[in-house]
Amino acid sequence: MPAHPMLKAFYETKSGRAFVQYAMQHPERGGMFYSRAFLRQCGLVRAQDDQLQHLQAATEQEHDGHTHRRRVEALRFLRDKCTDFTSAELSGADFPATLVDQDSLEASSASFYKETQNKNIEAARLAIKSILGLADPVQLDQIGVRILTPGLQSTKTFHFDGHQYPVASEVVHTAAYLLPCELGLACSLENDLALALQCATGQTCFQTRQDRALAEMASGSEDTYENAKRLSKQMANAIRSGNVDAFIPAAK
Repeated sequence: MPAHPMLKAFYETKSGRAFVQYAMQHPERGGMFYSRAFLRQCGLVRAQDDQLQHLQAATEQEHDGHTHRRRVEALRFLRDKCTDFTSAELSGADFPATLVDQDSLEASSASFYKETQNKNIEAARLAIKSILGLADPVQLDQIGVRILTPGLQSTKTFHFDGHQYPVASEVVHTAAYLLPCELGLACSLENDLALALQCATGQTCFQTRQDRALAEMASGSEDTYENAKRLSKQMANAIRSGNVDAFIPAAK
């Protein structure tokens, strides 16, 4: 079971509305950040609503029983989590600023984006230190490959633990996609809204992020995928140990 209480609540609460109501009562646990992240994903689901309704009917005609079951389960998961919200709620416009200010995940994310854009190395190191201290898989999923601060040290390369990677590197992008899984995110079709939406809208029904990472992000290359898994584990270890230098070396 994930260590973060908000993540645990998300997995254990069938209704998306019930989860958001719970989360917003606990900004001190990161509830506002989790509510925003969840509603943002549900907004993507809502944007595909017409297609989902069309494909729901088409799914009933599928002859591949395995794929059919996955699509039905994905559609049910999306309905349970995302159908009970108004458009205004999905926009997050009604979030009380006083509650947002109490949320350490919100504060650390805002600081990270601000300081890495300002290209102030020492301020960015402090912001990264805060992110590593929280080690929250949903926050790191939102940050994605930006945790390697492209543009702060170079516009052409990513830097991690003394190594450089091209910004278009499949290894790095795949590693960043898998990183939250290393930190406790349940990266399966039954728990991942993005995988469920991909499946429900008639695309490939991957059972896990790892399956998608190999087939799509690593272009089916076992070598690329294994290198990405190795890098993802190294990044997770650096996060757990609070190794800021691995992400942003101190200014000389």
